[in-house]
Amino acid sequence: MPITLVFLVSKVKVCTSVNGFQVYFIRFVLRINFYMSQNSSVVEPVDVLEILWKTLKDNYPMMEYAGVLDDSWLDEYRGKIVEVLDWASAYRLMEELVNRLNDYHTRLEWPGKPTLLTPPVKLAVVEEGLIVIAEADSSTSLKPGDIVLAVEGMDAMVLFRKLLKRAFGATVYAKRNWALNQMLIGDPESSVELTVYRHYVGVFNVRLVRRKWLKQDSVVSYRTLDGGVGYIKIAAFTGGVDFIKLFDDVLENLREARSLVIDVRDNGGGSDGLAEAAVGRFIDQPVICSINFQRRPGTDVYDRFIAIAKPRGPWQYKGKVAVLINAGCCSACEHFVSGMKEAGALLVGEPTTGACGGSKPINLPGGAVLYVSETFPIHGKAPSPLNGIKPHIKVTVKLRDLQAGRDIVLEAALKTLLGL
Repeated sequence: MPITLVFLVSKVKVCTSVNGFQVYFIRFVLRINFYMSQNSSVVEPVDVLEILWKTLKDNYPMMEYAGVLDDSWLDEYRGKIVEVLDWASAYRLMEELVNRLNDYHTRLEWPGKPTLLTPPVKLAVVEEGLIVIAEADSSTSLKPGDIVLAVEGMDAMVLFRKLLKRAFGATVYAKRNWALNQMLIGDPESSVELTVYRHYVGVFNVRLVRRKWLKQDSVVSYRTLDGGVGYIKIAAFTGGVDFIKLFDDVLENLREARSLVIDVRDNGGGSDGLAEAAVGRFIDQPVICSINFQRRPGTDVYDRFIAIAKPRGPWQYKGKVAVLINAGCCSACEHFVSGMKEAGALLVGEPTTGACGGSKPINLPGGAVLYVSETFPIHGKAPSPLNGIKPHIKVTVKLRDLQAGRDIVLEAALKTLLGL
């Protein structure tokens, strides 16, 4: 019987004393419970790890580019997983392995994986080397520029540096954002206490509930800035034909603007087709948004696909355009940024977060699902995985700017557009 065999082998390996047997027995009961919940299918965490690794090697478009030259990663995590006593811990280790690829399109999901949230605040590291509030929901008592001294009593910078050592992300900016997010993340509706310093107020503690933001931004919004410059905010490339109509209506309202600023900071993506449709309003001839190399599973053969934006609409905007970007720009947003760069737009801010393209689900034994990137993309004539798309003008936020309520990325764009 397979289960008895697992018991006997594990007993010989682990049991060296009465106490050792008790430790083993806990592990045994946990695994029996798992077997019963998986329709009597006998599978060990290390077996799933082996299959996960083979699946990555057979499907991920560029393992070598990510630093995988042999099976040393597998050997390392095999040694860790054989020591854990439960599946939740084993899956977290497998997720840690997958995250080493630093690709947001490649991830691991599993039954019972918790959904975690942060409070409705956004942290940032400013030039002065401080962790501060960059943005906060109106329901909190925090303001941009508040300095975070501690999280649950632990020094904020010490915690940040600890998390940064194992941070997930394609660029230093993405890794920094991941670490800042992890400082606050936890179960929905649970709380976290921050110790904060505010200029002219002093030090105070605030307890925040982990939940979604109250703000509900429109997918596309606009306004007119001083100097006759139009401003368009694109929150996501979603909504199908409704997005196209909304974007076209906004552009029509700004048709006479002398220049345009398009803000796609923290735009997580959506549809490449919608991104191309938006680019099409700024060009009079086709431009390349991306060149993608899709690997045939289990081989070293790649198929090439070229994504092109074509002129669209009754007219094209001919004025100067600046696009505001940051590490929150992902997926279809990078498709848009790449296309706008090829169209001649000025990129301002910090690099986007690059990744391989697409994502297909592959079922693993035991109920886990591995989502694997399908293509290796070229954006702006350079690989974006592990690089992102770099801005023409890099802008670093300072503490005094946040405290004064200034958007210096927007200011830098306006300065260039207006020739100031």
